[in-house]
Amino acid sequence: MAILEVQELSKRFGDVEVLRKINCSLEAGEALSIIGSSGSGKTTLLRCLNFLETSDAGRVLVRGETVFDAAEPKKPSEAALRRRRLHFGLVFQSFNLFPQYTALGNVTLAPRLQAKARPDYKEKAAALSREIEERGMALLGQMGADEKKELSCIVKSDTQGSLEAIVEALRGIKSEKVSLKIIGTGTGNVSLTDVKTAAAGKAMIVGFDIGNDSGVQQQARHDGVRITTFRIIYELM
Repeated sequence: MAILEVQELSKRFGDVEVLRKINCSLEAGEALSIIGSSGSGKTTLLRCLNFLETSDAGRVLVRGETVFDAAEPKKPSEAALRRRRLHFGLVFQSFNLFPQYTALGNVTLAPRLQAKARPDYKEKAAALSREIEERGMALLGQMGADEKKELSCIVKSDTQGSLEAIVEALRGIKSEKVSLKIIGTGTGNVSLTDVKTAAAGKAMIVGFDIGNDSGVQQQARHDGVRITTFRIIYELM
């Protein structure tokens, strides 16, 4: 069974017919190239497949399931479109990485979102996360980008003075295998906002001589955020 089928896909912009009854299919492991001059409709086709544009006619099937049919009288909701977009990844001509994520975080973002849509995600979250990370590292390895990992963290401390000293010391640490990226700092206990920020940036939280606000540990376990605190500064270093 083809993983992708495009049937009679057509698209107009006013009087200009950009796509006319496009048909193609893609098998698992197969690469398909679309070649044409500028303005011939290559990007429009990709945007129609990703529902950034709405085709005027035709159907799109993923593994035999219809994800778009222009003949349907009722338009899909935004929530339904977001779910359908999870089947596709699109790299724009002028692409940018998400700056708050590491290289690995950017590579694994789409499969992590797909995994969360699985009905068994809660039971298999840890195993799925490991599998996705291993696959991401393998992809980075193909580009020679797996030699040095980036460790993102949020640094919290009891006072501003100790915070500045800790951040300066951490930034001075050199390693051939790991580069440290500090995505946030602050004083006071670890808060729920810190946990959410760390989860979004795939970061850990490092604290010195502080505690946790109510509900932080539970939220951290739910989001898979590691929190490490120290009472003696040389232990942190």
